[in-house]
Amino acid sequence: MERTLFLFVYTMTALEREASGSLLQQASFPFDVGLPDQNAKVFQVVEEAPNGTEIHGVSEFLQRALNFGQDAYKPGSDLDLSFQLLGAQGGLTNALHLDPHSGKLTVVGRIDREALCTKYPDKTSSSLTIDANTYRQQYANSFSYISPPTEECVKKLEIIATLSSGSRQPEMKKLTLSLSIDDINDNSPQWPQLVRTTGIGREQQLPVIELQVLESPRNPNVHVPQQARLQLPGAHDPDAGLNGRVTYRISPVPGDNQYLHSADASTQPLPFILEEGASGTLELVSTTNMDFEKQPLYEMYLIASDSGNPPLTSTALVKVHLIDVNDESPVFEHEVFYPPSGAISEKTVPGTLILNLSAADADASPANSRLRYLMLPNPAATKYFIVHPDGRISLRQWLDYETMPSSPTTIQIPADTNQVRKQFVFRVQAVDSAPSPYERKGEATVVVPVIDENDEAPVINPRFFGPPELTNHGVLGVVTENAVAPVRLAYIQVRDPDFNGKDKVSCQLTDTTNFSLVPVRSINLADLSYTTGEHDDSNNDYMLTLLIQPDRERTPVLQVRIKCLDTVGNSNEQTLRIRVLDVNDEVPTFTKSIYRFRLSENTDSDSTLPVRTPNGSLVPVGHRVGKVIAHDNDLGENAHIIYRLAPDRLEITPANTAENHTFLHGTDSSIRNTFTYSSSSLIEQKPTVEDLFRIDEQTGVLYALKSFDAENVAVFRLNVLAVDQAKESVALTGTAEVEIRITDVNDWPPVFYKANVTNDEEASHTAAHSAPVEYVSSYVFHVRENKPPYWLVGRIAAIDPDIGQRGASDIPTTGVQNSQISLQLAADSEPELRKTFSVHSTSGYLRTRVSLDREKQAVYVFNVVACDTGSEAGQERSATATVTVFVE
Repeated sequence: MERTLFLFVYTMTALEREASGSLLQQASFPFDVGLPDQNAKVFQVVEEAPNGTEIHGVSEFLQRALNFGQDAYKPGSDLDLSFQLLGAQGGLTNALHLDPHSGKLTVVGRIDREALCTKYPDKTSSSLTIDANTYRQQYANSFSYISPPTEECVKKLEIIATLSSGSRQPEMKKLTLSLSIDDINDNSPQWPQLVRTTGIGREQQLPVIELQVLESPRNPNVHVPQQARLQLPGAHDPDAGLNGRVTYRISPVPGDNQYLHSADASTQPLPFILEEGASGTLELVSTTNMDFEKQPLYEMYLIASDSGNPPLTSTALVKVHLIDVNDESPVFEHEVFYPPSGAISEKTVPGTLILNLSAADADASPANSRLRYLMLPNPAATKYFIVHPDGRISLRQWLDYETMPSSPTTIQIPADTNQVRKQFVFRVQAVDSAPSPYERKGEATVVVPVIDENDEAPVINPRFFGPPELTNHGVLGVVTENAVAPVRLAYIQVRDPDFNGKDKVSCQLTDTTNFSLVPVRSINLADLSYTTGEHDDSNNDYMLTLLIQPDRERTPVLQVRIKCLDTVGNSNEQTLRIRVLDVNDEVPTFTKSIYRFRLSENTDSDSTLPVRTPNGSLVPVGHRVGKVIAHDNDLGENAHIIYRLAPDRLEITPANTAENHTFLHGTDSSIRNTFTYSSSSLIEQKPTVEDLFRIDEQTGVLYALKSFDAENVAVFRLNVLAVDQAKESVALTGTAEVEIRITDVNDWPPVFYKANVTNDEEASHTAAHSAPVEYVSSYVFHVRENKPPYWLVGRIAAIDPDIGQRGASDIPTTGVQNSQISLQLAADSEPELRKTFSVHSTSGYLRTRVSLDREKQAVYVFNVVACDTGSEAGQERSATATVTVFVE
């Protein structure tokens, strides 16, 4: 392929800056850039080029690369060509300016190659090489850290070219070119990860490298120095090529020999060299044996230089701390430590200092000779004592001689053996401060005897009489109700924990009326086989006795408080509780002596499934009448009540109309299983209470097994029983009376009967009437014509078979009808008829309103309605009778 070479010459300016970024000097020289052909898009610029520097070739490239439509753009034409640089917000484009007319690209800001093309150190691909001149001085060593090959720093630029004229639509074309940024040595090697010094006397802050190494062990049989290899962090230079190639050397701190404790420290070389580690890392290697006692710390400079021209340098301060080898163990001042007084009292206050431990370490190093103290694992001692790191032993919590453990020991205790019977024995340890696992330890024994004090209150331990399952295994006493007094309840043991239980104790009760507390030694009980001695433990035993007959219903739990004191006044109190066992001595009692219930007539008792009675028979559940409640003050089965009906009583009070209502031919056919009272039936077959009623034996709910008619039966009277379920004695029974009143419902319509009167009889219609009552459904009256208005034609009478407030309670024997029945002409009566006759709503008297004329009308036929008054709206019942009036 044929190529044309274009040669451009431009001036390149080189800058040299300090590490701080300030400009040292500037030099300019011609630099040729060759463009292979018109397709070349890569241009070069040197980083840190001064403002105004033109990047040659860009304008020519843009002019040549334009092609709008079929013809290339030609300079000098009448077309208007302009250029714009895209990405104005980018870091590189902000440092460049593109002339919109000529297309010249110039530098207007700082171009930092390392900021645009960041290079990160890569330890895996870097390598270390040692320079041939290993020792530039007697005390220096150097080697090179070569960075991996750096990729070119090439950035893409996008340019928009716009071609426009007055008569044409503007045309645009997007052009892309690459800008290669050449590196200069403007960065020195750095350790960004290190902390810098802030000490006094430093000319500048330096990064510090802290290292630790053990001093060389002293082995007289080994004469070859034992090397210590310490890894050093490498410096990072972001420049490319030789500018990023780092060389290291070490140098002592000039004029500062405080870490070189010898007369000729300024002429002796450092006992270290720099080497490449096995993994390519930078290592500081010791060349002689190091002795902590001679020199505990080495300080030197690590100098890192790049290979630029001129090279840039950075310095770090290296501190090598020697670690003293710990070869001496701590030694305690005593093998056994005691409290200064020989023993401590059990009343010692927590926090009190018991004793001080002391030990010494022969190591010269403060790090190895500083001691800390601790207690070896001992659960009993750890609970009560604290061994502080400085050797102080203090009391952690209160001591209790009677409950604390005691450590067996063969060590002679310096305290009085008559007072000391318990002691704590534990091991302590002194540990130096060498780092693990080089620390050394020493051990000693601590013995802390404890003196018993009379500080404990007597302990009261009752032993109740009775089976364990009843006394709750000694926690609660028991006594049977109604037991004959006096009753022994418990054997009371009282012990004082002090002095092995030999302290004297006296006890008394707060209630001496119902209880007595007598020392056992004063009771003549052969069955106890009681013998006394000087230190017999039974000297403090007592017998608790109940002096009254217990009644569980009044006091279910008896309580008495016992108080005991020792010789110094330490006291203890305890409440003793005695549960009274129940006996069946209480009769079940009903909440009422007479229960009065109301039961509506016509209740359907067959609407539910049958239930089984205690005797095994099936009966209907029945209609709920009411509930009786009984209580039994006894406990348990003695208080469990079963309800029953007394079989020997059933009183039936009939309604007043039961034997006289001859017009009643039975009850409502919709009500099944209805009981009908009849004096003759009672003689033939008297019903039992179980035939009519049932009671739930657990709940006391009373049910009716039959349906009743208030016009037939008024009241039932029966007895209910409450029977407790005592198993160990005779069951007791309570009795109450139940009265069940059958209440009426409006289930009968009025019934008409014949009760005619004349005008002469009207004034005496309340007279006795011996004739039997005749029930009718129609009336026939005769009246003479031309009688004056309001002439009495006859009387229409009706009664209500229902009882109570809705109707008559018995059949009238006179001409008076019940006041609860209203009589009136039928609603469909003709208006002319209403002008002719009137019926009094309560008395039933039928009268003429006008004088009658037989020739005009000889017979009148109409209906009269009798209506009762129901308790609720819509429950009224009515009857109709036909009335015929003949005019004579």
